[in-house]
Amino acid sequence: MNCASLGELEDHFLHKLENLSTCMDLASVAQDQSMTGMECRAKLASINEDLCSMDSTLVALRRTIKTQREELIAAQETKDHLDHLLKELNHMKGNLPQHMQPVNQDVADTARLQERHLDENTYVLPQLPKPKGKVFPRIDFLTSDEFTSVPKYIKGRISYEQLNSMVEVINETIRKKYQLMSKPRNQVTEKQIKLYTKYKEQINKDTKGTHFFTAEDLTKYCRLKNDTSVRSRLTILRHCTRLREVRGGGLTRYVVIV
Repeated sequence: MNCASLGELEDHFLHKLENLSTCMDLASVAQDQSMTGMECRAKLASINEDLCSMDSTLVALRRTIKTQREELIAAQETKDHLDHLLKELNHMKGNLPQHMQPVNQDVADTARLQERHLDENTYVLPQLPKPKGKVFPRIDFLTSDEFTSVPKYIKGRISYEQLNSMVEVINETIRKKYQLMSKPRNQVTEKQIKLYTKYKEQINKDTKGTHFFTAEDLTKYCRLKNDTSVRSRLTILRHCTRLREVRGGGLTRYVVIV
């Protein structure tokens, strides 16, 4: 009973008194043994049955409302979870690594590598056409699990994107180098003959029948400086069995493992 004033308190008790007066009237009728009293008792019994039935219905409705309220809360939680997943998926879609992005078949013959600028370790890839004619070995990109498994002391600050960008550089270097080396000597131009001869002289018993490159090749074909960052990436690729190192004659050769 919450009454803010004496007037409300008075109204409350007057209502109670009216209810008590009605109950007294009904009680006196129930005690009447006349025909009228019997009819009143029968009607009161019928009303009581109706009230009991309504009470049962209200209890069932309350249970249904409670159940539906719980289901509504669960549905809202599910919606919030799905909204969160959708937000994450949209973020992932907008931040796919370069090598995982879908290729548009209509432009597959156009340049596929764009200029990249990776913090202080910047290197630039030229426009690279789709390989035509003879296809040379290509090393596979690293998976995220492989990258995660590389020890921190080897990986340093090299990122997953930087490492797979290096894979693209190596594949393009191999393609350009061995396009030249696959030519018969009589088809090599005067401008290319010196480089052609140099590549042939670099082959030794450990690299015969393989495809390899040197740090100088990376600089020549993809303008990639032979700095600490590049050497760290080559070390990681060796650790992940994408490359193996062959030394000899004062030259370090990186052999592609396929």
